[in-house]
Amino acid sequence: MTTLSPPVGVKGTPISNQDQQQQIQTNSPRGQQPAPVRISFNTSNSTLESSPFPSDSSMENSEEGNCTARQNPPFKAMTPNLITKSSIESAAAASDTSPEVASILDKVCDWDSFDVFKLDACTGGRPLQVVTLCLLRTLGVVERLQLDVTRLSEFLAAVEGHYTPQHYHNSTHAADVVQALGAMMAADQWASALEDWERLAIIIGAAVHDLGHPGVNNDFHVRTNSEAAQAYSTLGSINENNHAALASSLLDLRGNDFFMSSTMDATEATQFKSLLKELILSTDMAHHGGVIKSFKASLQQFGSELTNWSEDARRNAALRMFLHCADISNPARPLEHCSEWGRRVQEELYGQGDKERELGLVLTPACDRGSSCPGRSQAAFIKHLMQPTIAVLAPLAPKFVETVTPHINASLEHWRALSNGCSGDCISNSSPNKLPERMGPLAGSERNCSSDVITYLAP
Repeated sequence: MTTLSPPVGVKGTPISNQDQQQQIQTNSPRGQQPAPVRISFNTSNSTLESSPFPSDSSMENSEEGNCTARQNPPFKAMTPNLITKSSIESAAAASDTSPEVASILDKVCDWDSFDVFKLDACTGGRPLQVVTLCLLRTLGVVERLQLDVTRLSEFLAAVEGHYTPQHYHNSTHAADVVQALGAMMAADQWASALEDWERLAIIIGAAVHDLGHPGVNNDFHVRTNSEAAQAYSTLGSINENNHAALASSLLDLRGNDFFMSSTMDATEATQFKSLLKELILSTDMAHHGGVIKSFKASLQQFGSELTNWSEDARRNAALRMFLHCADISNPARPLEHCSEWGRRVQEELYGQGDKERELGLVLTPACDRGSSCPGRSQAAFIKHLMQPTIAVLAPLAPKFVETVTPHINASLEHWRALSNGCSGDCISNSSPNKLPERMGPLAGSERNCSSDVITYLAP
C-alpha cells in the first residue's frame, strides 16, 4: 500500500481523524477562495493506483446567460422508465431555487435546450450542486437509496467550493458534464440496467472529476516539479490523482457522508468509493485509448444491451466510456455553447503558456498566444478524437449519437472556417505528426494530427 500526502489543493491543513466532524464553509462568491477549512486525509484507505482500471486485465498500461434572458453485484430487476417527464418536473420542483432556476432544471435531461451558462448566472456561480442534486432526484436515486439530502447538499457545496476559478476547468464545466450524462441517460435509457449505487457513482464522479484543477496539464506539473508532481508523479495522472484524493477527503468529512444512513450496505458503499476513484482517474486523456479499447472489447463480447454486461462483463468499462464522452462533449453541443467552451479552453491554455513564458520554459505549442491557431486545434480535436469516439459509443447510445451528430458536424465546419489562414495543417490526413500510441486505438488516418490537438487533450 502506497502512503500518500494530503491532496494538494485542500484549503487548510490536515487534522487528526478525531476532528473530522468540522464541516466546510463554502459560501464565498465566485472568484474568491472559500473560507479556509481543515481536512484530514485518511491514508489508510486512500491508495491511488497508477492505473485507473485496477481490476480490468484487458486494459493497456456564448456569452454567459442571465436570469432575464470492480466487481459488480448480481443484477436486480431492471428499473423501467428511469427518466420520465414527471420525474424531471418533480425533481425541478423539489429544488429550493428561484422560478428562473426551476425553469432551467426542467430541461435537465434535454441536450439541445439546457443552458449551463444561464444556470451559472442564475445560481450566483453555483450551478454544480443544483444540477447534480436535481439529476439524482430525477433518477430516483436519492429516494430509493434514502440518501441524507442535507448531507448530500453539504457535500456538493463543499465540492463546488473547491473548484477553482479557471477559465475552463471550473464548476460550470463539471455541471455541464453532469447534465450531459443526464441527457445521455434519458436518450437511450441505458442507465436503467445499472444498480442505484452505480448511478450515484457516475453522477458524483462527473461532479468531482476535475476537483481543484489548477488550470495546467500534467506535463506542466512534471516540468515545474510542482507540489502535486512531488505527491503523485510516481503514480502518473497527476491532476486526476489529486482530484480523486481531494474528493475522498471531502466525502470522508462528517457532515458530508450522505450515504452512511442509506440503504446501501457496506459492500455497496465500498464498491461505490472504488468505482468513484476509478472513474475520476480514467478521465486523464492519456487513458483515452485504454477506455476505448476496453469498451469495444466488452461491446464485441456482450453486445449492445447493457443488461447483458453482467458481473463478468466489466460494466465499469461502459461507465468509463460514458463519462469520457460526457467530459469531451463540448463540440457536440449546439454551436453557440460549443464556441463559448472553445473560447474558454483556449484562454486556459494561454494561461498555461503565460506561466511557461514567465518560468523560461519552452512553450507548449497550443499555449502560445503568438502562434497557436485555436480553430485548427478545435477542428483537429473534433475530427481525430470526438467523431471516432462518438462512433464507438453508438451501439449503446444510438439516439444520443443521432442527436449530437449534426452539432458535431456543424462545430467541425465552424472551427475549420476559423482556421483559414493558419500556418500548418492538422486537419488533413497528410500531417506527418501522430497521436501517441497511448491515445489510440484510432483507425488509420485518424491517427494523423499535429501537436496542437495533443496539447488540447492534456489539461
